[in-house]
Amino acid sequence: MAQLLFRSRPIHNWWVISQGGARTKAPFEVRINDGAPPAGTYVLPVTLEYTYLYHADEFSNDALKYEYRTAKKTLSVEIVIKPDVQVTVLSADVTELNAGTEGYLTVSVQNDGQDTGKQATLVLSAVSGSPVAPTDGSYFIGEFAPGETVTANFKVAASKDASGSSYPMGVVVTYENSEGDKVSSKPVTIGIPVGEEITFEVVSESYVMYPGEKGTIEVIYKNTGGATAYDAISRISAVDPFTSNDDTAYIGDLAPGDTFTAHYHVSVSGDATIKGYGLDTEIRYKDSLKNSVISDPMKAKVTIQSRSGLGTVLTNPIVITVLIFAILGAGYYLYQQRRQKQQ
Repeated sequence: MAQLLFRSRPIHNWWVISQGGARTKAPFEVRINDGAPPAGTYVLPVTLEYTYLYHADEFSNDALKYEYRTAKKTLSVEIVIKPDVQVTVLSADVTELNAGTEGYLTVSVQNDGQDTGKQATLVLSAVSGSPVAPTDGSYFIGEFAPGETVTANFKVAASKDASGSSYPMGVVVTYENSEGDKVSSKPVTIGIPVGEEITFEVVSESYVMYPGEKGTIEVIYKNTGGATAYDAISRISAVDPFTSNDDTAYIGDLAPGDTFTAHYHVSVSGDATIKGYGLDTEIRYKDSLKNSVISDPMKAKVTIQSRSGLGTVLTNPIVITVLIFAILGAGYYLYQQRRQKQQ
């Protein structure tokens, strides 16, 4: 019985025991590195080491002495490298993508392989755990020849968890190869930068009103985020003891750092408790792709104060009635005095 050693360095060593005239298979792991020679047939040398029976001496009917020797032989194995499509990302540019919004991603790729991909499609794929994902993630190329460059536009969305950083996204080309099989290129990972979320704050001081008053309160909003809010409209929620028949204000476009003063007509009930209140307010706006977005709720501060001094007197209905009669009486008295002088 001969002992055969198949050795493939540096990946695996395999020991195989085989009888004369028998066949056996020895599996090898082969890796074709990026930048390998063009597709074609290549010869890979395989070294075969084995031990065989060289001589046997018989001392008696039941005694034998065996002499073994070791031999080495180099065989040639043909390796066929098939042509394929290899994708190189030349550029990946993002336009107005902020946390909680959608934006555009422009990707330029080149076929650096040796195969022409037929019915090729450029595909974006989300990476597990990434807050960025494609909204429409495929672009039909058609025939994708070696050396050819393709530029495609995609919509991508970023969740509110993404802000001020870059996140991974996969790029791959699916195609029909030269043998008619549906295959995919080796995935490439690109980075997608995401701007800060569009946020707002109420930066105005608490507005002062009095029980029973009807007036206009002013609320100043500031865009504290990283992108422009388009066609913005603010809204305030008037709850007891407030009422309002004019609770919205048109802001328009509000760039980062800009402020806007909104005016709301509000009435306060006469039995309102003297204290500070926070009225819920929010802003509905559109992102760069005209998607409608609603901001997080904010608080517009209003303080109800009691009137004092002359203000209290002038708002007392009894005092107002007396003053009206007094003014009318004084007017009548002056009128009578003037008539008497004329007579």
